[in-house]
Amino acid sequence: VSGEGLARAKESASLTVTASGTVQDVYVREGDTVEAGQPLYKIHSDAAEEAYTAAQKELDSCSKEKEKLMEARANLTVRAPHAGKISLAADAPAIQVGDTVSSGTAIATVVDDSKMKLRQYFSYAYAKTIKTGQSAQVSIPSFMASIPATVSEIHMVERISPEGTKLFEVDFVINNPGTLAAGVDASATLTVGGETLYPYEAGKLEYNRATVITTKVGGAARSVNLRNYAPVAAGDVLLVMDGGENDTAIFEMDNRIKTAQKNLDEAKK
Repeated sequence: VSGEGLARAKESASLTVTASGTVQDVYVREGDTVEAGQPLYKIHSDAAEEAYTAAQKELDSCSKEKEKLMEARANLTVRAPHAGKISLAADAPAIQVGDTVSSGTAIATVVDDSKMKLRQYFSYAYAKTIKTGQSAQVSIPSFMASIPATVSEIHMVERISPEGTKLFEVDFVINNPGTLAAGVDASATLTVGGETLYPYEAGKLEYNRATVITTKVGGAARSVNLRNYAPVAAGDVLLVMDGGENDTAIFEMDNRIKTAQKNLDEAKK
């Protein structure tokens, strides 16, 4: 049995340019033998470059937005930044479970009263006499007692008293025996070479640290642990807010990221 026909290649493929552009290089000629994956020509396409840049920008933007949403989710739980006691201002909102709390609301202050600070001003005549780390005594008239203290910092400011005396600042730190509070009148003295050094005037005790707790996101209160004067440890939960809207936004952003990644992959091809 015999027959006739046309010989054809077992496999063939047509190459289609997916983006218009300018031919920069041609690596083969008609009739050349080529291997799979071998470059044939190179085309520069402004449109393709712009599409890739736009797709990358969209993905980056979505990723940053998700980071903000994840940060907001974390901020739905408000924790104590350090150990201390809760201090509620007279005008602080009385937050109850179910109440809507707005972003930026100052809900409480955490005060660290394990140590107290006292700022005093001394004459420049003592500038070379007072040193950091020196021991001192702090007199508290309301307690009719004297408590040991230490010079913590010295600042060579130039305060001028009404009498014309130039004064510099000395900061003292005091271990709180548990009975001291901010705003109490106090005065520190130092003894150097048998001489007692007195400050220009009495000062007022300050807390070692006082941090105002402000919400970074808003939501309905699910759990509230804000009681005036209550002791807290670093990391203790003070407030938990509902994050339903935030979770929905994260879900929607995940879908946007998937679409943006798909578009970027196509643009990269």
